[in-house]
Amino acid sequence: MKKNTKEELLAVIASKAGCNYLSDVILPIYSEKVLAAIESIDENEYDLKEWQETVGYIIGNNTIQINDCKDAKEYLIHKLWKRGL
Repeated sequence: MKKNTKEELLAVIASKAGCNYLSDVILPIYSEKVLAAIESIDENEYDLKEWQETVGYIIGNNTIQINDCKDAKEYLIHKLWKRGL
């Protein structure tokens, strides 16, 4: 069950990053802002399934095994930095 019922995690990230569309979160031009948005979110506000879906969407890989929300957030941050911010 989602802990935050107002907005989905991906929508919150897109909004905080100033993206016009949800799909903009994967564009390199928004990488720095997406990273800042992810860093500003408390990983406990969303359930693991939502973090897993967000990781899959932003990174483009749905086969990654992530076992808790903190790991998902850290993985996203690491991958965005690795992309070359």
